[in-house]
Amino acid sequence: MGSVSDLAAIAALDLLGERVKIPAREHESSPAKGQAMRTSLLSSISKSYEGPSLDLMKAIRRNLNDKVLDYVHTDHDLLSFVTATCHLPVDTAKKILDASFTFPATAYTTYDRAVHETQYHEPFMEIAFKLVQDAAALVGETPSSEGYWNGMGTRCIIQDKRSWKPDLVLYYEPVPTSDKRKKNPPTWVDAKCVVEFKRNPKAVRRKARPATSRSMASVPRPSSPLKGKGKRTRSDSSEDDEQESDGESGEDYDDGDDEIGEDEDEGGEDDDKIVCEDGENRIYSNEGSKKAGSRLDGETISQDNKKARVDQSLVEGEIQLGCHALETLAATLRFWVIGILLDKKIVTVCYFDRHLVVCTEIFSFSLEPQKLALVLYTINQCSPTQLGFDPHLRPWSLHTTDEITPEMMTALNRPVKDPVGSFIEYTPSEIEEVGPGEDPELPVSLRIEEVLQRPEDLISRGTLAYKVVRRLSDSSYSDEKYAYKLSWPLAKRKSEFYIVKLLKERLPEESHTHFPQFLFTVMFTSETLKLPWRDLSLELRENNHQERVLRGLLGTICKKLWEVGSTENFRTTFLDCVECHHLAWYRGGVLHRDISEHNVMITKSDSGGVVGVLNDWDMAKLQDDKVDISTVAHHRTCSPPTMAMDLLSGICKSFYYRLDLESFFWLLVWAAVHYNLLEGTRDPCVASSLVSMTLGTEANLNRKAALTDPANDGEAYFRKHIKVKPALSTAEDDPETLGGRITFKRFMKILTMKDDGYRTWGLPDFLKDKD
Repeated sequence: MGSVSDLAAIAALDLLGERVKIPAREHESSPAKGQAMRTSLLSSISKSYEGPSLDLMKAIRRNLNDKVLDYVHTDHDLLSFVTATCHLPVDTAKKILDASFTFPATAYTTYDRAVHETQYHEPFMEIAFKLVQDAAALVGETPSSEGYWNGMGTRCIIQDKRSWKPDLVLYYEPVPTSDKRKKNPPTWVDAKCVVEFKRNPKAVRRKARPATSRSMASVPRPSSPLKGKGKRTRSDSSEDDEQESDGESGEDYDDGDDEIGEDEDEGGEDDDKIVCEDGENRIYSNEGSKKAGSRLDGETISQDNKKARVDQSLVEGEIQLGCHALETLAATLRFWVIGILLDKKIVTVCYFDRHLVVCTEIFSFSLEPQKLALVLYTINQCSPTQLGFDPHLRPWSLHTTDEITPEMMTALNRPVKDPVGSFIEYTPSEIEEVGPGEDPELPVSLRIEEVLQRPEDLISRGTLAYKVVRRLSDSSYSDEKYAYKLSWPLAKRKSEFYIVKLLKERLPEESHTHFPQFLFTVMFTSETLKLPWRDLSLELRENNHQERVLRGLLGTICKKLWEVGSTENFRTTFLDCVECHHLAWYRGGVLHRDISEHNVMITKSDSGGVVGVLNDWDMAKLQDDKVDISTVAHHRTCSPPTMAMDLLSGICKSFYYRLDLESFFWLLVWAAVHYNLLEGTRDPCVASSLVSMTLGTEANLNRKAALTDPANDGEAYFRKHIKVKPALSTAEDDPETLGGRITFKRFMKILTMKDDGYRTWGLPDFLKDKD
């Protein structure tokens, strides 16, 4: 609970009163009583919530299911998949598919008889090793060195606050022994591929089987979430579905991890015949177990079962694999990642990037071992670039003056193990535009000093930010630190560089310090990046694909809002951002639409004071832009804790200026509870009473509604003096300001306690006869 509490609590009450109806405010006539009520409010909502990572991870899982589903393309031909994604020559792939492969007998027997998920890991690694060796020998190549990390269902890979338990992770080098691994635990940064094992519970499999026959020929094809090359979507709406929040997102999700038990399938008819390396034919059954919710059982694959999944959702294995793909893409500069999902012997290979997900046709590796051999050999032979690692990220600079050693050259053939200390480099021809005073002919070299932000969504902007130093014209690296942001906005959107440049052209010069200062920007399309799905002949439509571009942007670095040092500095910073936000809309014709604690920032003025900077304009709406959003419900662009209630509820048909004002209000509430201004810190855990604001749309809306509900006395400072009236119930004819109740002038009057408590920016008659 920080020293900003009084300012935020008073302002929060008054600002909320402009959204709903407030009778008399007792605290104005009784300061002592007002202080007591503020203390009651802050003590009730400032209790730390221990362990936010668990809820965040569940939210990520639910968000993944809700937002990714419409962009999944399934049943893709395996041959074209491996040749497009990994650039394996077609002749080589066909040669492997035409060959016969055997399994190591002991490993296959162990795998087949496994009754718990973790018992698949070791025998699968033995099977995989032999298949790769045999495929390499077949085509006359030497297999590359690689190694699996076996999580055994208990070991975690931790990144930020998120901790996942992948089954197997494949790396470019053999994994160290357990003692060395304790000192250097694995990370997602240099992961080559993730392998996930999942199986359906008995009840689901039995229900899916035809009642007339249990023969192998009649066992249904294991169900894929979205059948057909075009894919199934939730609706046929042609609206753009833009998921752009990079903050906490999703809703609470029960992952079903408690539903673990032995498979009680009757067995008998679903056996398969395979050939082991000793040359003997053996019959093995499909008995086994796993966690709830994966693909259906059965080895013979019928082509008749092409229906979409009834519940129209991803299953457990797909969600888990998607979470691991999210972490892998978030860990470093990477364009795509490949994962393998096994429902015992049923295999699906999946491709993930920021645009979409592509899954292969499913196959049984016991009946078609050549297909598994093809997949594993292809991944074995891939260079980092062929598996989506960004070649602009290097372990050492091209401009180094040091002697280049063999070890340095070898490092170029592997992904960097840690982005911090590595280099991001571009040639002058790759630079789209530079800022004022910058040399467009100077090659760009940035050394990463710190990770500032990682994304928490898969198909989204996926914003990744680093603190960097840059190479100067004299070949030295700067003492000054900069922020380098990489994101995947929709291709139709104007770039943040363009929007800020436009605002500075339209607005008075004295306002320019409140906008970010950019040095250069780069932009890459899916075509220039050669994203593999472009060669897969997918049936892309508006409702199953969003064309995105990769943008990089270097700017001066700012401090976070909680680092201002005092309540007065907080007030100055906050007012600066509210005023420049309004000026951008009123005179610049640009609405920000993404107010959050990460975008309201501070920098030092020439006189040594603080200046508020409103950052991140890449989600801004231009008044004169004809290509924009028509349905706000599909474009919730703000960070969930600060998102306006009318956006959460879907009431609004357009994005209004007042919605950003409400976001500023919720930011005050958030700051009052979590910021410690004198120490320059933010509480590490989310307050228990506000954690719902991070756990999805419904929980977020319910919590904000509860804070304004007079029937509940839990937060008396809000509720005792507020009579709730739904936003549009009394102002349906004026949704922009709710009948003049939420305007810039009224907002500033409450914050400054003055009728004209706002800057005029040197503009004659500024806001005369305007709200």
